[in-house]
Amino acid sequence: MFELDLPKLLAQKQVVLEQEHAGPGCHRVVVPADLAGDGWPPALTNEGFDHAGPAVLVLEGLSYCLTEGENGRLLDGIASLAAPGIRLGIAIVSRDALENPAIVPCLEFMAARGIGWRFGTNDPAGFLAAHGWRAELSDFDAVARRLGRWPLPGVSEELAARAAAASRSYFISAERVA
Repeated sequence: MFELDLPKLLAQKQVVLEQEHAGPGCHRVVVPADLAGDGWPPALTNEGFDHAGPAVLVLEGLSYCLTEGENGRLLDGIASLAAPGIRLGIAIVSRDALENPAIVPCLEFMAARGIGWRFGTNDPAGFLAAHGWRAELSDFDAVARRLGRWPLPGVSEELAARAAAASRSYFISAERVA
């Protein structure tokens, strides 16, 4: 398993893992990298990522923190490293979600914690297709609730329900196409 993230976040994760006496159930390769930039593909390759092998990539809690251009470069970079047929899991919010006044309190809650949301699209399948991926969309609220990931701590059920009703967000399973 390769885990790519900002060096500061990887260090924070490691502290928590050590405090909790927790560890991965597989071989974990930590790759400090800024996924918004261009330096991560060679860093991943240098750590032993097999371009030809099967892979599943998970981009959780990232796409909405990047700009549209950064998301496009990230998807293109992944596509350039991966063989057709690999799988991608990604969460994307709708553009409507970012522009809907009904969820401003939720966006303010996230921004106050340093997680500004900068990107959303009302056509995630089209956005992914433009970068070499065939997407299957699922409603984020339903998936997150099923997994016990929503609402976030500190977000009331009322606010979570208003946010879900106001604008769609998606959890997407995508396959790299040739």
